Amino acid sequence: MLTADVIYTEKHFLCYAKAQRQPTDLIWNIVLVVCTVYSVYGLIRGTKYPILDVLIILCALYAVIQRIRARFILPKQCAKKQAQLVHGAMHFLFAEEGVAVRVNQADDLYRWEELRRVVYVDHCFCILLKNQGAFMIMEDELQDGTAEELTAFLRQTLGKRFVCK
Repeated sequence: MLTADVIYTEKHFLCYAKAQRQPTDLIWNIVLVVCTVYSVYGLIRGTKYPILDVLIILCALYAVIQRIRARFILPKQCAKKQAQLVHGAMHFLFAEEGVAVRVNQADDLYRWEELRRVVYVDHCFCILLKNQGAFMIMEDELQDGTAEELTAFLRQTLGKRFVCK
């Protein structure tokens, strides 16, 4: 059985953000840049509908601010809030039935069916639950076993629901 003791930091929440990224994010970023450049060009050369160009630029600015917020501000806020809620380390046990989690002396068992998927990204295992919850475990937090052993176990147990990015 593999175990891990975890105290969440900003690094954990950055890994979570990376695990949540979708391939379509790149497409939306390209569309955002093209629309912004076109709108700025339209404002410079003078268009029939300058208000539309201004609205597109404002939407692009909002999207950029949200991306900066997700990358730099939210992980710090989440780590701070998690430290207030959890006293000490969270203990994880990977077993045949599922993932057992001990938080603040309370035990929970998350059966494998309750997991949406597990994503391995930047030396971090992100366990995404079907109810929108998540747990993150860094490689160096594994106690009884290695990242390779946990990867093999999860691949065998979850199949296509285990993803390496």
